[in-house]
Amino acid sequence: MILNTGENKGYYGIWKEERKGVWVFDPSGRCVYITNIIIVYETNEVLFRLKYDYNGIPVNIILPRGDLKKSVLLDYAKQGMDVFEHTVATLLKFLQLQEEKIKPVTGHKHIGWDYYDDGDGIRPFFKAYKGIGYKSTYMGDFIIKPTGEMADYRDIISKHILNTPLELAVAVGLAAVLVGFIWREVECDNLLIHVFGDTSSGKTTFAIVAVAMGSNSISKSLMP
Repeated sequence: MILNTGENKGYYGIWKEERKGVWVFDPSGRCVYITNIIIVYETNEVLFRLKYDYNGIPVNIILPRGDLKKSVLLDYAKQGMDVFEHTVATLLKFLQLQEEKIKPVTGHKHIGWDYYDDGDGIRPFFKAYKGIGYKSTYMGDFIIKPTGEMADYRDIISKHILNTPLELAVAVGLAAVLVGFIWREVECDNLLIHVFGDTSSGKTTFAIVAVAMGSNSISKSLMP
């Protein structure tokens, strides 16, 4: 009897050829899909984004490739993954078959300047939400995904940044990118700005404007 791992109608399992040309599917559990494969730029670690369904509720997790082992997958049964002792080997094979068909993408967990070897030499690139000079996407904790339109952003700057302190805040936010590029030559690791003043004098507004040069400045992940 020929056995092949596969899927059918949302379930992973084993296709069995009971006789020539006649295949019967033996389901093992609800499918667990690899939605994409990410290679972390800083570490070369391979991560799988997995998606499965638990009683109509979609569940998404990130699992390091090194954790694709029976003991780890069985532990995810607590989170609704349809896997048991007698089905885990089939699930591992099902995930392996998916991996062979998915092209990995690169992701980065840090932001700022970095370098890569393109075969002809070392090249700089900037890690923002998308890599500038290198194809990569941010996957860290900060909320830096661009929103809105550049024209609207410039309009806000021209209408509301009307005094020297706020103009300085814009310069500080933009200068952080430059300092990150030249710090080895000027021996300056970080740009440190000390803003002080009375309550309600604009310190928080200053910080929000500076941070807004490259991220969502009202996010709790960036501002207290």
